[in-house]
Amino acid sequence: RKDGSIKGNPNTLVTDLPGIYSLSPYTNEEIVTRQFILNEHPKGIINIVDAKAQEELEIFSRAVLRMLAISEGIFREENADSLYEAQALREVIGELGAQVRKRHVKRLRKGKCTVELGFLLADIVTAYERIAAHCAQIAVSVVQVWEEDSMEMHGYSIESREKRRDEEQFRTLYEGLRQEYVLP
Repeated sequence: RKDGSIKGNPNTLVTDLPGIYSLSPYTNEEIVTRQFILNEHPKGIINIVDAKAQEELEIFSRAVLRMLAISEGIFREENADSLYEAQALREVIGELGAQVRKRHVKRLRKGKCTVELGFLLADIVTAYERIAAHCAQIAVSVVQVWEEDSMEMHGYSIESREKRRDEEQFRTLYEGLRQEYVLP
């Protein structure tokens, strides 16, 4: 435990304590921190989260936000041009989820995380994967409905378009997105 004041605010006391992952202490450091919180009644607590886990979730969040934007664009503009991107990003988000889960288990084994935080992380990962799956399905459905409504005028369907399009476009988008959303 170290105490000090903030520059320019000499009447403010800041106490630096060992990091803990739960209020159920297992180590001497966790006991010191828990006792301070319970006995000293601090006015505030600043919790510094594992920087790597936070970076992982930021990258994951950006991918999901992009998926939402792509799906919304397809919905509002009735434009199928982004459909492959939505499908490729859905795959990438699934892979990110698997990587985040695996990395959590490694942190857990090293004692850098807790089971309790793992429950929260699992909920976030599952929610993100579901959002991505729903967005991809919305994108496909909107394109199908739009093309069915206009089939008489244009004389083609999404299936014939997919047959004509080279799968290389999907693979190129997929590889680009995998490189864009790499976990640290």
